[in-house]
Amino acid sequence: MFCFPKSRINENGGKNWRPISLLNIDAKIASKVIAERMKHLSVTRTEAMWIGSLQNCVNEPLGIKCEACVKFLGIYVTYDVQMLVEKNLKQRLKKIRNTINLSRELSINGKVNIIKTLLFPQMIYPSAVLCTPYEVIKEFNSLRPC
Repeated sequence: MFCFPKSRINENGGKNWRPISLLNIDAKIASKVIAERMKHLSVTRTEAMWIGSLQNCVNEPLGIKCEACVKFLGIYVTYDVQMLVEKNLKQRLKKIRNTINLSRELSINGKVNIIKTLLFPQMIYPSAVLCTPYEVIKEFNSLRPC
């Protein structure tokens, strides 16, 4: 965006300047939509995480709480690899193990259906997004329905 003076007489003050944007109409619409959504941002429920060289920054822009671990689309994101594996993979393995133990009364077809439809996708999604350690894969393969 560039600002040009409305007249050469008085160039002091913001009202004496005319903004001209060189963006195309798509960018103008997108920026207006983003600005409108930012008005309704729930600061109390929103978490953010500094990335790159700013990861140790303590500032809270717009009053948004900055955390070391943030949940985004069902995946916890953090710089701590142990916490990443624990929150995304090992906690899911515990839930899967508990569900398998609850399904003792089912027939073999029922157990297979539970594993294929409910349990297997719980590990596929985070494994597709994250680099899964070998010990987690080994532990998942060792799970057996009773």
